[in-house]
Amino acid sequence: MSDLPDDGTQQKEVFARYGAAVYFAQVLEHGLVNLLIVAKQATGQSTPSSIDDDFEKLFRLTMGALLKQTEKARLTVADTELWNDALKRRNRLAHHYFRDHAENFMSPEGRDLMLEDADAARLLFVEADEAATRVMFSIGEAWGMTPDAARAVFEEMEAEARKGPKR
Repeated sequence: MSDLPDDGTQQKEVFARYGAAVYFAQVLEHGLVNLLIVAKQATGQSTPSSIDDDFEKLFRLTMGALLKQTEKARLTVADTELWNDALKRRNRLAHHYFRDHAENFMSPEGRDLMLEDADAARLLFVEADEAATRVMFSIGEAWGMTPDAARAVFEEMEAEARKGPKR
């Protein structure tokens, strides 16, 4: 923080790193939805014709409710513990971060602590999303859901995105 001028730039850095952490929390939530869709398809609870409705229903759920769904799917204990830690960190970040750091926001040293907090949350969300992805591929591999297949879909999406925004 000390290498940034104290002209509002330090505060902007806090907001930027906080925003990155919140973004990765949302990536994790999406990863949990993807995992649940694959688990539902693997167990016959979802069909190709119901997938859009299934996505819509799952995207309406809170992260806590998504985790309850993963527990019903009997996913590994280690992963559920990691996801529950991520949920607690996400809720604290979303609801208490700035209140918890109210005094810290007023000094460069305090803002450093805020950055450490936001960065630790981001790293936890990335780790938890990687676990969700790993579990999703282990479930879906039997019927063709592999990292290569996902990469091909992503590359198609990138090609569409280069054509310009959809309105």
